Amino acid sequence: MERKIPGCRLARHPQALSRLIPFALSLSIVAGGGISGCATSSPASPAAMAPKDLRVQRPHPHSIGVEVRGGRATDPKGPSQISNQALARAIVDSIKSSRAFTRVAAGAGAEYRLRVDIIELEQSPQTGFSMTARMEARWTLFGPDTGKPVWAETIYSSYTASAISSRKAVTRMRLATEGAAKENIRQGIERISRIHLR
Repeated sequence: MERKIPGCRLARHPQALSRLIPFALSLSIVAGGGISGCATSSPASPAAMAPKDLRVQRPHPHSIGVEVRGGRATDPKGPSQISNQALARAIVDSIKSSRAFTRVAAGAGAEYRLRVDIIELEQSPQTGFSMTARMEARWTLFGPDTGKPVWAETIYSSYTASAISSRKAVTRMRLATEGAAKENIRQGIERISRIHLR
């Protein structure tokens, strides 16, 4: 005599069960993604924003100062943000590791001054599996004598953190934000290394 188990009708239909399993897994990813607001965000990390694969074409034998504007503090209940201090630290570390300039100095002690203005940080809603951040920043290099700009460019960058990068949506958004900043720094320093400075 066959014994019937309540709630197990799907066992007789393997095709239906095979369709249900991926759906259940997707729901588990979303459930663990912090969409409900229970998870808290952390700010973008300087170490995670500093690129390691910089290709400097022409190292400059000068000192440089770094200033960042337009950053924001992170609200634990909102998406990760990039602070002025964190981005400046990432840029300084990248300049030092790539030897794009001989020395990084503070204040009036620097020959050249680099100012990076964060114009926009666009972040996809935290309701999908993949999170994308897009960053627009204005890079301006000021000369040592007149203090006037000797080079300026607006740099656009983006990065997508896939669903497998983390179960938490807030973490995927932080990874996307850090990735967009890292690409922006990489482009900025590599472009500065191509210009001629006296």
